[in-house]
Amino acid sequence: MMLSMIFQPAFAQKRPPLAPVKPDTLHFEGRQLVDDWAWLKDRENPLLPAVLKAEKRYADDAFKPTRKLAGKLYKEFVATIPSSESSHPRLDNGYYYYSKSFKGKAYDVNYRRKAVAKAKEEVVLDSNKLAAKKPYFALGCYAISPNQGILAYSVDYRGDELYTLYLKDLAGGKTRQTALENISDFVWQNDNRHAIITLVNERLQTDKCYRLDTQTMQLTQLFSEVDPAYDLSLYRNCDKSYIFLLCYSKNATEVHYLPSENTEANWQIVTPRKPDHIYYPDIYRGSLYNQTNLWDKDGSIAVCSLDNPDISAWKELIPFISNSPISTFQIFEDNLVIIRRQNGFQQIEICDRRTGAAKQTVSSTDVASLDFWFNPDPHAKGFTYSKDGDLIPYSIYNWDFETAEQSLLYRQNSFVIPAQAGIQDNGFQNKSGMTKKNKFDLNNYKSQVLSIPTENGISIPLTLVYKADLDISKPHPLWLSAYGAYGDCNDPYFSSLRLSLLDRGAIYAVAHIRGGGELGHQWYETGRKLNKKNSFTDFIGCMDYLLDSGITSKDLLIIEGGSAGGLLMGAVANLAGEKCRLVIADVPFVDALFTMLDDTLPLTIQEYEEWGDPHDKEVFSYLLSYSPYNNVSRRVYPEMLITAAWNDTRVGYWEALKWTQKLRSSNTAETKIVFRMMWNEGHTGSGDRYQYFKYYAQTMAYALYQVGIRE
Repeated sequence: MMLSMIFQPAFAQKRPPLAPVKPDTLHFEGRQLVDDWAWLKDRENPLLPAVLKAEKRYADDAFKPTRKLAGKLYKEFVATIPSSESSHPRLDNGYYYYSKSFKGKAYDVNYRRKAVAKAKEEVVLDSNKLAAKKPYFALGCYAISPNQGILAYSVDYRGDELYTLYLKDLAGGKTRQTALENISDFVWQNDNRHAIITLVNERLQTDKCYRLDTQTMQLTQLFSEVDPAYDLSLYRNCDKSYIFLLCYSKNATEVHYLPSENTEANWQIVTPRKPDHIYYPDIYRGSLYNQTNLWDKDGSIAVCSLDNPDISAWKELIPFISNSPISTFQIFEDNLVIIRRQNGFQQIEICDRRTGAAKQTVSSTDVASLDFWFNPDPHAKGFTYSKDGDLIPYSIYNWDFETAEQSLLYRQNSFVIPAQAGIQDNGFQNKSGMTKKNKFDLNNYKSQVLSIPTENGISIPLTLVYKADLDISKPHPLWLSAYGAYGDCNDPYFSSLRLSLLDRGAIYAVAHIRGGGELGHQWYETGRKLNKKNSFTDFIGCMDYLLDSGITSKDLLIIEGGSAGGLLMGAVANLAGEKCRLVIADVPFVDALFTMLDDTLPLTIQEYEEWGDPHDKEVFSYLLSYSPYNNVSRRVYPEMLITAAWNDTRVGYWEALKWTQKLRSSNTAETKIVFRMMWNEGHTGSGDRYQYFKYYAQTMAYALYQVGIRE
């Protein structure tokens, strides 16, 4: 009876629901912190279902005016899917491996074919069958034994990123369900029976490494990480003769190695961990090559003998360039190929493996992301890389070392790219022999990068994408996104779904703010810990530029971010919410102070290097000064769309739910604060592309409606 009195009248009067206030007081360092909605964290609280039902009713009511547009957008999204499309095949141990997507199927199907004439196509794994009648599905490990006989794969059926291992006999087709849960990495050893694996603990820290006998399922522990700030991961060297165990925190690494063929070997260390030293090794012809920040935070490549791998023996081979960080590298017989950022975006550099001398550079004249594709043979005459951009569909190229020429191997089929994108692709035919009539002419769109000056002398790269005939001297609806954390780079990527936004006269923009890694380690350092507020002022500076230049107006500006980018949205809403029409925050990390104070939560300790440890008085005060939840105040807030995921293990659903209540109780305007719960998902959302289309169509429709676009 009491609950109906709390919630029902609010909906009868079209007022937003407000969960009951039940103050919880935390005393820390002589301070008293009161959290009126801490109880929403308790999944078993009998009041919680009523709160969530009320939120759903309110959200459904808010989405009513946009349902027709959402349905139209969904149809447009589905129309971008070809009837079938194949990935580019990779040749591995006598088989071509590839995947196909089919219209009407939510997930890809993995195939292979022997590399001989007239070989039959074999289904390796059909994720659609695995996902059938499951509320959620995500594929984790996907590792085929060296003799190509067994597939090891793992599956998450909840969205909590906890995976269970399965073994499939590719000859007979039978799958064995193992009892091995919480698996993170899986790497086969050369005998086709043993594998090196890592497992996740109850804190979601990957802390154990074992050798697994896949026939008996016997586990032999090889390593245990005792520092809660570190995680473990596995990878192979360039010719697969060694397996590496990477121990990593936010600011340091330690790497161990063992021969792939030796099923009795234990790890040998490269060089012990020390604070602020990050290195990633590879091994080739008895030498150890290390990507390292030993001489500069933006990285160089060092070399030494494998017989003496300690750091004291390292010699710099490829020198550092400050503010142009090395992302990764690959080893070939005569060459070292590195990916380095220049002015925020990747370029590929080919250097002599023995001398380090620069030979050639591969870059893009358009805004694009470059990355290595599949390069399993260090003796190859060239290498393959991928290219992806706002107006460049995902493409794969081959670079020839001898001729210094590149050739297009593959491109998504449904698009015509701008002429300035470079190489002709001969009808957009991929290696599977499939062709697709072009649906979109990307010459009709334009992308550019602006440099936005700020008061402190810092210039922020700002990417804009829009219709080529749009007059941006006049205000238009504009969707501004950013992330700005962990040194992650907000690189351009192609999305056909975004075209529905652009075709309606809106502009899509990305602010490459500090806290990200686009412009090097210093760019990251000046946007984390006790410098975190720089991320917020950088973003607001981009907002101000867009408003002052007349490209958009405050009634046409949408701002959006997720996870740590959701924290950004929360801070900006508190600091400059009057400068935009709508804030979109997905799985937002908005309860930063209370979360970082609770080291019983998964991942909190690992996060100290990013946000700081609030048990330090200075860090505590700084976190308290910007944590979005703690800094909600009586003021006008813009329209807000906030999304949480019930099974999210990285950012608890309660952060967004608590924040929603506090925003509503403090908002002095009539604007809507809408909360949406994704019940069968985790932090990364749904892998079902049709489910994702529905979610994104709903979001885009709601955003467009707010800025006056109704169809």
